Amino acid sequence: MKIIFLLVFLCEFSFSSISQEKRDSTKSYRNDALKIFIDCNMFDVNYFRENMKFVNYVRDGKEADVHVLFTTQNTGSGGQEFTITFMGQLKYKNMNDTLHFDTDANNTDDEKRLQALNMLKLGLIRYVVKTPLCKQIGINYQSDESENEVVKDKWDNWVFNTNVGGWFQGEASVAYSSIWSSFTAKRITPGWKIINAVSNNYNENFYIIDDTTHVTSTNNSWGARNLTVKSLNDHWSAGGGINFSSSTYNNIKIKATFSPSVEYNLFKYSESTRKQLRFLYAIGASSVKYIDTTIFDKVKEILYYHSLGVAFQYIEKWGSLSVSVSGSQYLHDLTKNSVDVSGSVSVRIFKGMSIGMSGGFTFLHDQIALPKEGASTQDILLRIKQLQTTFSYWNNININYTFGSIYNNVVNPRFGEE
Repeated sequence: MKIIFLLVFLCEFSFSSISQEKRDSTKSYRNDALKIFIDCNMFDVNYFRENMKFVNYVRDGKEADVHVLFTTQNTGSGGQEFTITFMGQLKYKNMNDTLHFDTDANNTDDEKRLQALNMLKLGLIRYVVKTPLCKQIGINYQSDESENEVVKDKWDNWVFNTNVGGWFQGEASVAYSSIWSSFTAKRITPGWKIINAVSNNYNENFYIIDDTTHVTSTNNSWGARNLTVKSLNDHWSAGGGINFSSSTYNNIKIKATFSPSVEYNLFKYSESTRKQLRFLYAIGASSVKYIDTTIFDKVKEILYYHSLGVAFQYIEKWGSLSVSVSGSQYLHDLTKNSVDVSGSVSVRIFKGMSIGMSGGFTFLHDQIALPKEGASTQDILLRIKQLQTTFSYWNNININYTFGSIYNNVVNPRFGEE
C-alpha cells in the first residue's frame, strides 16, 4: 500500500513540475514578446488586445519595439483607404514597413476592424519571428476561387448619398428647430474626381418674452455645386467648380460662381495619408443678387476674384502637424480681401506627456454683401444677420500626462469605460 501511495505522489509531483515548467516557459515567452504601441483613433484598441495576444501592448510609444501608426483617407466609392505604418524602434530600429487596405461604404464597423486586425497581424510577423514567441505562431492560407475574377461595376464608380434630418428642443417659453437635407453624387477614379451636391438648411427659434411679446427668428440657406478635377500626374491636378447658393444670414438671394483651378502637391498624391503640401490657385467670377441693398448701394453685381491656398499636413509617430493658409481678393478692388490661417499640432513631449493645440484666425475686408440698413438689436442677439467685423478667431488647447505601468494588455469592460 505504501508503494502505491509513493507512486501516486511521484506521478503528481512529476505532473506538477511539468505544468510549472510549461507555465514558466509561457511566462518567459510573454515577457519576451514584442512590445507594440498602436497609434490609432479609427478603431477601439481594446479590440486588438482581445484578438491578438502574441504581443505586449504598451501605453507609451517610446517603450515600444514597434510604433504602429494608422492613417486614412476617403475613397471615391464612399469607403476608406487605410495605411498602416510600422516603425521599428530600439533593437528593431530601421525595420520599417507600410501596408494598405481598402473598405467600401457598405462595410460595417466590425468588418473594417476585422480587416485592420488581419493586416496588423501580417505586418507584425517580420518582427515577431525575432522573438521566442515565434515558436507558437502558425500561418494559414484560405484560397478564394473568385480572387482572379474581373470586377464589373454596373454603377461605373458613381456613389450616391442622401441625408435628411432635424433637431428640435424646447421649453415653456423657448423653442428651437433645425431641418436639413443633402444629396451627393460622386465619381472618383485615379484619373477623375467629380462631385455633385445639393443641400438645404432651415433654422427657426421661437421666444415668449411676456404675455404680449412673441419673437420668431429664422434663417435659411441652400446650395448646389459641381467640382470636376483631372489628375495630370503624381503632383499636378486641374479642374474647376460651379456653385449656386443662397443665404438669408449673408444677405444673398442667389449667387452663381464659376472658378477654374489648378493644384500642385510637393509630395506625391499617393503619400497623402502621411504628408502633403498642396498649392491651390483659382480664378473666377460670381453673379450675385442681394436680398437687401448693400452698404455699397448694390442690389446685384458681377464680381471677379482670385484665390490662393496652401495646405500642409504631416503625420509621424511623434504626433501630427497641420497648417493651412488661404487668401482671396476681388479684382475690381484689391483692398477687398480676406485671409484665413488655421492649424493644429499634437506632440508627444516626453514619456507619458502630450500636448495638443488647434486654432484659426480670419482677417476680413471683403464683406461687400452687408445690408445697408445694418442690423437691429434683435438681429444681433438672435444672430439672424451677419455683422460687420475685421476679424474672427477660435482656438483650443489640451495637455495630457499619464504615468504608471507601461503595459496595457488587459481589457475589462465592466461598468462601462473608464
